[in-house]
Amino acid sequence: PNEMWDRLFSNRLRKEFPRWVEHGWVTPENQRLILEQVSSHVGGARRAPVALAVLGVLLFGAGVITFFAANWAEISKLTKLTVLFGSLWSAYAAAGWFLAREGTPEQRFGHALLLLGVILFGANIMLIAQTYHIAAHFPTGVLLWTLGALLVVYLVPTQLAGVAGLVLAGLWSGLELGNLADLERLTVHWPFLVIWVLFLPQVYRRSWKHAATLAVLAFLVWGVANLGYLAAKTEADALYVVQIVFLASLCLFLLGGIMERTESLLVFAPTVRRQGALAGLVSFYILSMRTVHGFGLGLSAPQVPGEGWIVGTIAAVVAVVALAALLLWRTESLRQLPYLWWGYGLSAAIILLLLANLVRPGGETYPAAAYVLSNVFFLGGVVWLIYAGYRSNDGLQVNLSFLFFGIWVVTLYFDTFWTLMDRSFFFMGGGVVLFVGGYLLEHQRRKLLRRVEHEKHGGERR
Repeated sequence: PNEMWDRLFSNRLRKEFPRWVEHGWVTPENQRLILEQVSSHVGGARRAPVALAVLGVLLFGAGVITFFAANWAEISKLTKLTVLFGSLWSAYAAAGWFLAREGTPEQRFGHALLLLGVILFGANIMLIAQTYHIAAHFPTGVLLWTLGALLVVYLVPTQLAGVAGLVLAGLWSGLELGNLADLERLTVHWPFLVIWVLFLPQVYRRSWKHAATLAVLAFLVWGVANLGYLAAKTEADALYVVQIVFLASLCLFLLGGIMERTESLLVFAPTVRRQGALAGLVSFYILSMRTVHGFGLGLSAPQVPGEGWIVGTIAAVVAVVALAALLLWRTESLRQLPYLWWGYGLSAAIILLLLANLVRPGGETYPAAAYVLSNVFFLGGVVWLIYAGYRSNDGLQVNLSFLFFGIWVVTLYFDTFWTLMDRSFFFMGGGVVLFVGGYLLEHQRRKLLRRVEHEKHGGERR
């Protein structure tokens, strides 16, 4: 698609321009003008009308549903069916009319109307079932709704239907898990992955970045939900659930690095890498809290896990090692990326800690040691992400890392010193730390971002 190539062209120009400016082939002013012209074709204001159309579609769909809910008893069955089917096919017919206007701005409104068709299809399923008192497993209706969105994605490719379908797939999986109240009957809800995978070919072929973001997020949420239910079933400690989530996040981050070196996947690389970084920061932030380790506050330390959690953790470690090896193989010159070796060394140390958590050596003294090491490694990971974000010109990653650094400092202060200091000194010291730390943190963050923007827009490389 043209949009994908526009983005690739823009990204390539941003990487090449600093060298061209340095050799005098392009002036800094011409570089700025060219980048502004290219950026104007990639996104921004031209999408505002479509965004408003999508909001209108969502409001109209909600209005249809609430109208029927408020007047259900007074409407005859024939009228219900006429309005339901009429509105559904009218939405698709209008979408077809707009989509047929190729090469015009109005064509984009057809995608918003396709989304309306998807919404009304779900409303038809639920309201017809209610009209004829069809007794069925409720999540099955959501599954049919999801399959309807999937059909639209393949028949008339539109990212909005893909986004809606992925949301519905996650909702369906969550409802299935929620209906299994008897934990003895609960297993991992694997069918979700089947539906999830069916969306991926179109996401890849059409280079749908928003759908790709949601696909990664849906996978993470599905994994966390299933691990949480399994933990409740087996009475496992939260520590082992969070460890596997962190390892899965590390896999995503490494996969994003591999995708950056694969031209056909380059457009999705920032999405996968950033979501992996975010999920990794969240999960390892939880691991840095002493509550998870049972250290302090009178909590008992986690016990040695069952075989399932050991096998799951080791499998996740193997996946991390395999992806790290593949990234090494795909990287042309590690001598130009020394910070990558620091990342590998830090990851290896963290993995050793996670494996040690499975056997818990050292008896009663181990939880305190694991708690301290987790905080040391979290700090190291945040510093590495900040530097890596700076080197890759990823301002979002830099901002995200600084945010979690600030959250971690506040948490560590309250978590560690609350019981060790007089309350008045605690609050006074905390106020000073937060004020000074906040100022220094914001100053350093802005300084780094200025350097990132400077390199993006053609300044001399430092």
